[in-house]
Amino acid sequence: MKKCFLTKARPQTRMLGRTGLAVSCVGIGVLPMGPGQLDLPLDEGASVICDALRRGINFIDTAQYYRTYPYIRRALEVMRLVTEENPRGADNLSTEENPCGAVVPVSSENLCGAIASVPSENLCGAASPAMRGKMDASARDDSEIEFCPQVACDDRPHRSDMLRPVISSKSLASSYADMMAAIEECRSALGLKTIDIFLMHEVRTGQFAARAGAWQALQDARATGLVHAIGISTHHADVARAMADIAACDVIFALLNYRGMGIRCGQDAGTKEEMAAALTVCKAAGKGIYLMKALGGGNLTGDYQKALDYVFTQDFMDAVMVGFTNTSEIDDMMCYLSGTMESSYNPDVSRKKMYVNQEDCEGCGACLKICAAGAVHYNKNGLAEIDQSKCLTCGYCAQGCPVRAIIMY
Repeated sequence: MKKCFLTKARPQTRMLGRTGLAVSCVGIGVLPMGPGQLDLPLDEGASVICDALRRGINFIDTAQYYRTYPYIRRALEVMRLVTEENPRGADNLSTEENPCGAVVPVSSENLCGAIASVPSENLCGAASPAMRGKMDASARDDSEIEFCPQVACDDRPHRSDMLRPVISSKSLASSYADMMAAIEECRSALGLKTIDIFLMHEVRTGQFAARAGAWQALQDARATGLVHAIGISTHHADVARAMADIAACDVIFALLNYRGMGIRCGQDAGTKEEMAAALTVCKAAGKGIYLMKALGGGNLTGDYQKALDYVFTQDFMDAVMVGFTNTSEIDDMMCYLSGTMESSYNPDVSRKKMYVNQEDCEGCGACLKICAAGAVHYNKNGLAEIDQSKCLTCGYCAQGCPVRAIIMY
């Protein structure tokens, strides 16, 4: 039986640990639209974020390293403008009768998907023929769908709205000064006084103590109201487990997928079981848990529904971040969450891969040090080469290459 993760046609919201932040069960990861990957034009990337916000996806993941702050700021400005001009217009265009929530096309001329462009007979943004083709007719019968209960948001003060979504950013900084500078950069770039969540980015085994200065900066930033909640992002199961015992840690952003791709434990490859066990302990300790790489950086797209089923049915999961680069990908997610997606359907997504231009590579090894998945190695010529079976397509290696020898296409 298929599961439905929508409430009143919007993704279910869940309280993120003890932070007081109510977040949608799926969030938008903006890394793929940025300079390290597709490098979308500003308005195009912002329109994708606007589309997600209108459909009730209120959680955004970004990072200093991604260089994607301009997309988010533009989207926030657009959504604010739309609401000021048309208080109803910025609202989610999906309905209970239209659980997939297809919305009007957004273009650079119509960045907000202006309501004026929606025919009067289709004010709710009825699903397009292409969208309907993804839906299982039999699953539209409620008897074929298990409606997952909305996770209660407790009575503590919290904020969950579209004009001001919950924004999570992070930095690779190790020192106090560098982390404080990263937080200030984020606040300035987004035009916000307080960042909802700020993390130590990609903490590996043995690094937490070495980055003590950065962790202290996060605590001080929270105490002074520069950020609301703090934590870490990690691919390492042992690191995630250790954070359960760190009282100051509010949230953990961890890698998990049904094949265990990219998971590490200590200096060795980890398993999905090890990560799940670690996050279960963290959840019991009151930490907010959200997940990355559910689709293995695109490598698991061929098992789209199986991959999403795995993460969405984890009891410790508050939210799953998924990289969106166009409205069709949001269509797919909303259709999945509604429980109406055909069981045989998989998105028609071109398989993105990272490659090393051998003519430009200098064999410096920077990418080997950056890659947490162990996908980069030296070939017989002493130059970097990528093992596609291990690559998560995160793009970190490309951004860290001093000669820009690593490309994605």
